[in-house]
Parts: sequence; structure tokens; C-alpha cells
Amino acid sequence: TLYLGIDFNLQYYAEKLLDGKRGAIVGIDPRNGEIRFLVSKPDYSPDVFNGKLSEKDANYLFKDPSHPLMNRAIQGVYPPGSTWKMLMAIAGLQEGVITPSSTFYCGGAFHFGNRDIKCHENHGIINVLNAIQVSCNPFFSQLALKEGIDIFSKWGNLFGFGRPTGIDLSNESRGVFPDKNWLDKVYGNNVSYPGRLVNFGIGQGEINVTPMQMAQYVATIANRGVMNQPHIVREIENMFNHQKEKVSYESKKLPIDDWIFDIIHKGMFNVVNVGGGTATNASISGVKVCGKTGTAQNPHGGDH
Repeated sequence: TLYLGIDFNLQYYAEKLLDGKRGAIVGIDPRNGEIRFLVSKPDYSPDVFNGKLSEKDANYLFKDPSHPLMNRAIQGVYPPGSTWKMLMAIAGLQEGVITPSSTFYCGGAFHFGNRDIKCHENHGIINVLNAIQVSCNPFFSQLALKEGIDIFSKWGNLFGFGRPTGIDLSNESRGVFPDKNWLDKVYGNNVSYPGRLVNFGIGQGEINVTPMQMAQYVATIANRGVMNQPHIVREIENMFNHQKEKVSYESKKLPIDDWIFDIIHKGMFNVVNVGGGTATNASISGVKVCGKTGTAQNPHGGDH
């Protein structure tokens, strides 16, 4: 007998939120890595495999363009967009590339080579706290350039991108984390680190992540650097002697100074609760909600 961390009411509510849509929602308890709800839509009823599979069900499962058999929460890979910016901020602050008072200039766009990294506003001189709140693209593109490929590679790997989280479900995707080794292997001598870093700083380019990886990443930020292995099973009961045994999961502390989380948490609080923040519609009276918006370009259609 398996005892799960899934909360029935939360799971039911999250399922309803995604009715008729494509996507995934993951809810994780940052204190211990327990998955409280996990939804992927479109989906299917397991009952269709109970007996002979009808032609209609088979066509839906295996030929429908919505790919209902794919668990988007752990198998779907997407560019993270601006949700990536807290990682860049943590790396820059921890490595001493910037301080809380360091600033970059946002004139509505950052010009690099023959490209413009556009912003949704002209923010002027801006520091890291405000850049998180208003999701300033030029700030994080310039920060990524200043950090360089080695720091970018180090911190993406520390947060576990480019490899499975280890959740207790099968066929989890690794995603793609284009660190220095990956870029050198794929592009060889033709690789241009600076040209890619301006994209990587805002969660674009070759970066691809699963919703589960993002849930673990944000849970680690919420937990002030303690990274817990996501898991659904809490306990296993032996059917013969009815003894329950807690399942053990990996937990580790990332090498991040505690004061950095004060800045990141305040920035994410301001995203939701302060004017100019990009997610003020997610504010809830009486509850301290922190968050980060992310919109990523999608070559196959509308933005993610």
C-alpha cells in the first residue's frame, strides 16, 4: 500500500483549472519535496486499458495531435523565459559579479551586435531587486554577459537543470541545459558564448526545462537553498505485517549565502504585491504570495 503526499482537494482543483487546455501544473512542498498536486492536460482515463482497447480510444491515445499519453509535468520541455531570472540573480550575487546596489541601464532594449533584446518598458537605471519585480530583460542580458559562460554553467548545473529531478515516476525528461560542455559538443569551434548569453540571461535560446524542474528550482529558492528530491510516495505499508516505512529522499544545501535569499524573496514578493510588478493580479489579501512571471517565444505558435 502506498501513501502519497497528493492532496485530493488541491489535485481536483488543479485538474479543473486545466480543463480544455494544454499544459501542466505542479505543486510542491518546499520543506520536504512532497508533490501536493500534479496535473497534465490533455489526459486520459486509465480505464481505457482495462480490457480491449477500442479503435476510437487507440486513435485518441496514439494519433491525437495533443499527445494525451505525454505527462507534460515531467516530460514536456519548454523555454523557462523570465522565470529563469532569479537563477541569474543568485549566481551574480553569490559570485560577486554584482552587489545589491549594482545597476545596469534599460533604455527599452539592449543592443548587442545586430540584435535588440527588447523590454516591455524603459526602466532606466535599475538594480537587481527592481529588475526582478518588473522583469527587466536588458538588466539580465547584461548580467549574463558579465557573468560569462563558466558562471552560467556552474549555477545551472547546481540547480539541477539538464538532468532529471529524480521524482519517483518513470520516463522523466532531462530537458536541455546548454552549459559550456554542451555548447562545445554541439557547435564545436563555431560556438559564440556572448551571443548566446544575452538570450540565456532571460531564459531563452537552447534552454529547455520541465515544469517539474521549475517546481524544484522555485521550491529551493523558497527553502533558502535546501534542494529536496521531489516525490509522490510518502510511505509504503507492507501488506503482510502492516508496518509502514517512510521512504527516504535526497536533500542537499546549495552553497548560497543566506542574505541573497532576502533579496530574491523580496523581489518575488514585489512581483505580486507592489505596483509595477508583473503579477499583481495574483495578489491574495491576507496571504504573502511570491512569484515570477515568464513568457517565452515559441517557434511553433503563440508564446508560452
